[in-house]
Amino acid sequence: MSPVLTDALCWMAALSLAGVLGCDRGGPPRSPADAADAPARATCASRSAAPFPGAFTNPANLVAGPLVLVGARGARYAHPDLIRRFGGVKSPVLVRAGHTVTVRIVRGAQHSRLDYHAGATAGHPAFRSLPRSVRFVACRDDERSGSNVDGRPVTFWSGFIALSRAPACVLLEITADGAPPREVPLAFGRRSCPGA
Repeated sequence: MSPVLTDALCWMAALSLAGVLGCDRGGPPRSPADAADAPARATCASRSAAPFPGAFTNPANLVAGPLVLVGARGARYAHPDLIRRFGGVKSPVLVRAGHTVTVRIVRGAQHSRLDYHAGATAGHPAFRSLPRSVRFVACRDDERSGSNVDGRPVTFWSGFIALSRAPACVLLEITADGAPPREVPLAFGRRSCPGA
């Protein structure tokens, strides 16, 4: 077989493989880092259920509009050994009925991820496969979420902020219902972080 024909066949095979892998959609294949940046979705179908009295007024919680990250403010005092042992800090998410909130890690992303798979898989997936951004879509008013805060319906997702090192500083960007994003610094296993 001539070198020219061999080269042509190799190019044709490469182009065919690129089509299968999605390379012909206007750009290179997505890397694992790109996949981590794409928002995961947590919906009414993946919720858990429990009451959370006083969640919107508890100083240990991070409150941003219709969103509560339970215990996220109090987690700064978690002992670094506990963070290392469990791979992060448990922080359930609550969102008031009918609202959509996106939480994205914008600083500290190389060492932190959001793990809100709500039991979709047994055990926890590998750290690098976890997303840096999750869009939480709460149940509508006419759907039964099974959770409430002081009698008002919320949707509750169990999960945690996964950390590959402790102590850690993380900057979250929180966008509720299309409003301008709000940046919130969090300290884990330490008293404070720059800007916190």
